[in-house]
Amino acid sequence: MGAAIWVGILQVQILNQNGTCDGNATVPGHWMPPPVDHLKLNCDAAVLQNGNQVGVGVVCRDYRGSLVGAMGEILLYRLQPRAAELMAILKGLEWCNGQGWRGLIIETDCLEAVQLVNGTDECLADEGLLVDRIRFLMGSMGIQGIHFVPRVVNGAAHVVAGFVARDNGDIVS
Repeated sequence: MGAAIWVGILQVQILNQNGTCDGNATVPGHWMPPPVDHLKLNCDAAVLQNGNQVGVGVVCRDYRGSLVGAMGEILLYRLQPRAAELMAILKGLEWCNGQGWRGLIIETDCLEAVQLVNGTDECLADEGLLVDRIRFLMGSMGIQGIHFVPRVVNGAAHVVAGFVARDNGDIVS
């Protein structure tokens, strides 16, 4: 599947989940744009049934809901779902940091990841090193915390993660 087709699928997914792009959406379960001076980064992971292949996907949009960029990466090693979700957040932060993007609002549909990252105590979970790296990057980028959203709101990132997890290769747009 060519990159142009993939971008078209992603744009359709974004249009389908946007309530409005003017910040006035009131329907629960719709993606809401960030304030004018921010970007919104949605992160997700897809773990295939066998657990040996993981796709991470991130989508960055502006206050109009316009796609700023999207990135998907296939990880060819076994990860539990919570670790995969944390890896998606980490990969998204690293990608945005490399682009020089600031003013990020981060969303994911993994409540456990949100609670681990936003916690103030040392993370003693198996994924503690991932959490430490995420917290470090967030601090260096001026990000105060991440936010939980239902899967329906995180649909575009889920589409990217699932696409790359099915062995379609890495994508950056």
